Amino acid sequence: ALPGAAVVSLLAGVAAAVDAAHRQGIVHRDLKPGNILFAGEVAKVADFGLARMLESEDPGLTGGHAIGSPFYMSPEQCQGRPAGTASDVYSLGVIAYTLLTGEVPFRRGTAQEVLLAHLTEEPRSPDTILPGLGRALALAVLRALAKNPDARPASAGQFLAGLEQALEQHTLESPVPALSVAT
Repeated sequence: ALPGAAVVSLLAGVAAAVDAAHRQGIVHRDLKPGNILFAGEVAKVADFGLARMLESEDPGLTGGHAIGSPFYMSPEQCQGRPAGTASDVYSLGVIAYTLLTGEVPFRRGTAQEVLLAHLTEEPRSPDTILPGLGRALALAVLRALAKNPDARPASAGQFLAGLEQALEQHTLESPVPALSVAT
């Protein structure tokens, strides 16, 4: 698990890269930590092998089958439905959850069980795993993990802004330890 500020910092470049792809009409469909590279301070999203154009009606080679990495797949992908920008936001939410808690939201014995969990179960709130995390930050992550794509942030940038706002709120609400002054 990483501190909230570190997670927001790491995801800033990733969110910008995802939004840039979306502006070009590309949905990644396989966002996961293994597809994020860092060159110094710059985040690069890699492996667009499963990506598709947003306006494409043709599912192409996938033919309506679930594709992606089960731990990071959106519910709509788990059902073999077309992935949109909200699918990538869901995957970013899973990445944020994993960075904040040190675990994926759904760990099961088989890939099929993981896919079913994405469809039918609610993840544990991150602040129940790490009580000091802050409720606002947990809620920002859980919003990205909404089963309904329309309930998720509209873009990766909006998701990041929600995380930043929650982190700022948590910082303001956290008590500042008293300083002892030696005389």
